[in-house]
Amino acid sequence: MIQEQPINCGKLENIVALNFDPYDSSHTGFSESYTFGLDGISYREKSDQHQFRFRERLEKGMCNPEDPLEYRTAMAENGKKLRRFLKDGKFCIDEYIGSEEFYEREQLIHEKLLRKIARDINRDISKSVAETASSMKVTRFALEKAEYAARSISSIAAAAGRGEHYEIGMYMIDDSLVGRKPDITIRDVYIAEQIVWPDFCDIIPSGKEGAMDDAIANKKRFAGWAHSHADIKTFFSIVDDRTILKEFRQFGIKKRVELQDSLANGASFSFFNGFVVNEKGDEPAFRTVCQRPRAYFDGGEIRYTSEVIDFERTASEDNFYGNKWPFPVIVEDDKKFGTEEMDIVNREIIGRVIFEDGVRLRDLFRGPDIIN
Repeated sequence: MIQEQPINCGKLENIVALNFDPYDSSHTGFSESYTFGLDGISYREKSDQHQFRFRERLEKGMCNPEDPLEYRTAMAENGKKLRRFLKDGKFCIDEYIGSEEFYEREQLIHEKLLRKIARDINRDISKSVAETASSMKVTRFALEKAEYAARSISSIAAAAGRGEHYEIGMYMIDDSLVGRKPDITIRDVYIAEQIVWPDFCDIIPSGKEGAMDDAIANKKRFAGWAHSHADIKTFFSIVDDRTILKEFRQFGIKKRVELQDSLANGASFSFFNGFVVNEKGDEPAFRTVCQRPRAYFDGGEIRYTSEVIDFERTASEDNFYGNKWPFPVIVEDDKKFGTEEMDIVNREIIGRVIFEDGVRLRDLFRGPDIIN
């Protein structure tokens, strides 16, 4: 069993037991969580707690969590009651069967079974979710294009007299709808019409529509949201948390659990990817957000709720994790990012960027020297 490295995180050491089941998302230290309510999106930040991430260690056969205290207490009390069936050192089976204690214990065992079934369902769903998230692939072309866009927006803005550093947002494009394998590979990024600030970027409705029209026309789909952090580190800020959740709610990709011998077979979940680049070329931060069903025992039966969890990888988190997860595979394809593609990116930025005061970048453009 691989144990977590000790870190200073308040009461967490009192929460984590050796038999902690990382697939049990009801655990209070499981991850950041997003809650969907009737009053909209409510985000709960857990900045002071270590967030358990799905990694390869989850496949190491860790034990199920112990039964809740309420169950263990009730079972212990029932055990005490059974003493009345002990007579002359023998247990009177005939007297016990059909007794109040018999049916009480039967009900407790039934509850235990349902909890076990719910945990098994959750484990199988979580394994499918983890496999999907950890199988994220990005082509070198898409990554180089995103990193170039991060540099280009700042250099063009500076040449236009608007300051040296700006963020820019992009959609991650997957072309699996045109004969590719069903897994997700980010093969391109789309620079949509947007408003930019030195520390923020916002793809506007017309930009989303244009990106969607282009994706549909070319039989592609959005597989994630990417953006740059200008000249600061690559990480997901609280603002980024909310933005990727908003994009996920609009464009999340649905997938089904395919485990024929599991009660989770056919359960559906949705996911959306994200990454952060900067103009300095630092290691990108990657993320997968997922909404999945979660089974739980309540009122004598198995019920279902929906939860959104996220899996994030930033360079700074390597201090806490022995392995880097999720680490998307960088793959090569037949597309190379060269001078022609750079020119296309520059023209897209000039044509689609609006500054925070409403000034369009193209209105400041005065010839090719601005991007040289």
